[in-house]
Amino acid sequence: MEVLEENTRITEDELEVYCKKYLETFSRTKAYKAVHPNCTHESAISNGLRYFSYPKVQEYLRAMLQDRVMTTDEIFTTLTERARDTSNKQTQLKALELLGRTKALFLDRTDLTTQGKSISWTQFVSENQETNEKE
Repeated sequence: MEVLEENTRITEDELEVYCKKYLETFSRTKAYKAVHPNCTHESAISNGLRYFSYPKVQEYLRAMLQDRVMTTDEIFTTLTERARDTSNKQTQLKALELLGRTKALFLDRTDLTTQGKSISWTQFVSENQETNEKE
């Protein structure tokens, strides 16, 4: 039973149990009670917070979360695979919609100022100043 840090009293086994229970419930109190089932509720509240503040616990939680969370590339890869899969048309359409949204392909825009003509920012500002001066 090796203590992980000098100033802490948490073992490797306790660390694993605490972190797994925390990620399951997102409750520091329940996580502490998983490690020390016979403790009082008040003790679990204060010690659960203390455990949570340990650098080793934070490091372990970060590592566990990194394994669970998809990266942006993984999400785009999965959506692209689904968009190209013609076996399920509904899934394919939803994947195409989500990919299109990320590229802002479906934004409804109404041009109220330029009637479809390209205009620079300086032109826009000078035309608005002239309009304001006339009013």
